Amino acid sequence: MIILIESQNRPWMHSRDVIFSLILPVDAECVPKVTVFTTAPGEINFNDEPQSTPLGQGQVDGGGTTPGCDREWILIPPKDRYVAVTVVSVYNITCGDLLYISSHLSDTRSPGWSVCDFRGGNTPRLFDQPRYLASHREEKIIIQYRRGSSNFSGGRGFEIVYDFKEPGCNGQAVLTGSPSWLATHPGAGAWAVEADLHCAWQIVAPPDQFVSIHSHNVWLHCSSKWQTLEVYDAPKELSSALMARIYCTDQMVSVASSGRYMFLKYDDRWASNSLGFNLTYQFHKRRQCGCGGDYELTAPTGTLLSHKDFDSSDGMLVRQKYLPWSRCQWLIRMPATALVTLRFDHFDVRGKSSAGLCYGDMLVVHDGSSNRTIGQTFCDSYQEPFSLTSTSSRLGVRFLTGPMESMDTRGTGFILTHFG
Repeated sequence: MIILIESQNRPWMHSRDVIFSLILPVDAECVPKVTVFTTAPGEINFNDEPQSTPLGQGQVDGGGTTPGCDREWILIPPKDRYVAVTVVSVYNITCGDLLYISSHLSDTRSPGWSVCDFRGGNTPRLFDQPRYLASHREEKIIIQYRRGSSNFSGGRGFEIVYDFKEPGCNGQAVLTGSPSWLATHPGAGAWAVEADLHCAWQIVAPPDQFVSIHSHNVWLHCSSKWQTLEVYDAPKELSSALMARIYCTDQMVSVASSGRYMFLKYDDRWASNSLGFNLTYQFHKRRQCGCGGDYELTAPTGTLLSHKDFDSSDGMLVRQKYLPWSRCQWLIRMPATALVTLRFDHFDVRGKSSAGLCYGDMLVVHDGSSNRTIGQTFCDSYQEPFSLTSTSSRLGVRFLTGPMESMDTRGTGFILTHFG
């Protein structure tokens, strides 16, 4: 085997970096080959077909690999680094072949990444690309390939890039600056976060101030068993103070504290396949909440939202949930001779109701200055749209939510439109 080491620019690299070109001879018989990399960044661009023309930089000639014959690449990081892998593309590989990427966690916990998804029935499917994986610090990543059949044309292959990265968060940190930020690792959103990672942040505001956090990017595994960010309205982890449990999303609603402390806990219990997250936090002299605060509305028409951080372009609160301890009030004032109509375009506030009254999470609509409730307080779900009309030129709306007892039962909130 010949290993060529060359220096070349690539668009995904920051400077002139080492690229590996491996040329493997044609197999007369199955002779498994193992290649070890201890320098990064690098690229494995593998083509499982004999080459009659010179290879491009970074390509690996599979040499017409014998069916059932293994190829293996081992990526070993230096001290205090971990391996971050990106599967850029695969081509002509079927679920009868094997392309498998694993870390030191794979044998005892859960499999690594396979090019095929065998869940959900007897018919496997190719995973979407790209995919991101990482090892724990100072632990290796293994890439395995085996061709399952000799009946193919046009070659099979894949492109994988890797690097040895500096770890990000570690243990528990106390944060007292504002405005400021926190993240799983310096490359949040660009490459995989370190696997088997456990971090916590205690955010401490000055006395008599409050904390709010806001997401920039969140990419976590879609099972809360593997990667989870939990937010507590307390100086430490307390089940009674849990405000949010976040996973499997590229966005999150803003979260605000009821006091000067907020505690965040991140756990990764798998060979990571996510890009992590980065958040900013701020301190406020007035308590913040998801729906904003108190408003006075005088425009002819406008919108009332249960929480601010979502894309309402399609008229729905998709995959978002309003926050606990919301305390918001809207006073709508029209000209003296006009009445106010309030239309419920979307409503999903899941409080408890009994004998026509709501407890816990609720929306209350007041008619004019008399503070008289129109009809009832509103909770649970209603058939939208429906409308209410005031008897005067003023209408008051209050949104109240209680503590978080279960994130699974909290609703998606509301979108209301007012007009006179």
